Order: sequence, then structure tokens, then C-alpha cells
Amino acid sequence: MAYTWPGNVRELRNAIERAVILADGGVIRGEHLSVGQPRPGSNGDSANTGPSFPAGGVNLEAIERSLVVKALTQARHNKTRAAKLLGLTRAQLYSRIEKYGLAESES
Repeated sequence: MAYTWPGNVRELRNAIERAVILADGGVIRGEHLSVGQPRPGSNGDSANTGPSFPAGGVNLEAIERSLVVKALTQARHNKTRAAKLLGLTRAQLYSRIEKYGLAESES
């Protein structure tokens, strides 16, 4: 809370989105945030910072889909509450529900 963010709002939003993806269990802790860590490209050694990734890469759409399903389940399919859990507007949530073909019976 006391950290002075050195970047712009878009960078802050990206850091929060990354933390949400990395935080298993819904609680974001310090290790999920890149606060106090050197920014990529700032020291030329950005290859060793951050988590390791699987050799085949990460399927971000699958991660996003699972987060939408999890939020809908936790909110008992209340779209407004699920959107708040995800930090989205209702319109953005509805867009993702449509994108991933999530009917209430599937999620």
C-alpha cells in the first residue's frame, strides 16, 4: 500500500492481472507482485527474473476461462459479483462468457 508505483496505470493494471493469474487460492501476496523487483530490460538480465514457464508455453485463454468459471462458481452465478471478483465490468464478463461458451450449466 505504501509503495510508490514507478510506472503508468497500464503497467499497474498488467501487474495486477499477472498477480491474479499467479495467485492460486484468490489471495494476492507480495511474491505475486513484481514490486521491488527490477523491471525487464532495466539491467539487461531479464531472462532470470520471474517464474519459469513450461517448455510449450502457457495457454492464457485456458487460464482466463478457468478464472471466469471459478468466479462464477464462487459468486453462485451472480454476474455482477463474479465481474467484481475478476475486476471486470459486467459487459466484459458477458463478453468472456460468450467467448468461452460458458452457459450456467457448464460453469
